[in-house]
Amino acid sequence: MSAYDAAREWLEDHPERVEEWTDGVGEGDGEEVRFVLEAWSDAQAATNMAAVMLEDLGYTPHLNEVAVNMMYAGLATDSADALLASWMPNQTPLFEEFDGDFVDLGPNSVGAVTGVAVPKYMDIDSFEELQDE
Repeated sequence: MSAYDAAREWLEDHPERVEEWTDGVGEGDGEEVRFVLEAWSDAQAATNMAAVMLEDLGYTPHLNEVAVNMMYAGLATDSADALLASWMPNQTPLFEEFDGDFVDLGPNSVGAVTGVAVPKYMDIDSFEELQDE
């Protein structure tokens, strides 16, 4: 199943979320909304859900997969309208490079964690121990 189809199915099963997330969003008249995103599963999910909701409101969303630095450059040069996969603080240098050339609307999710994970059978607690394995 494509990310778009999965987003549509999930949103159809959760109309209360759609109502919450689109509250105050006006009807579109075919206006383009240009998203930039990385090929990460979370970016695919969030961006496709936004695209489906906007499409249902009458907008014409376009999704453009690019390298992470190009997401910010796209916003800064007005060749993109939105990105939903800005991972902070990991992307702080890119954010700061283009800060002031786009509007930061704040986080679209909270509590996400980035890091390294290993299977339990490895029984290690640090990068240094990883080298021994």
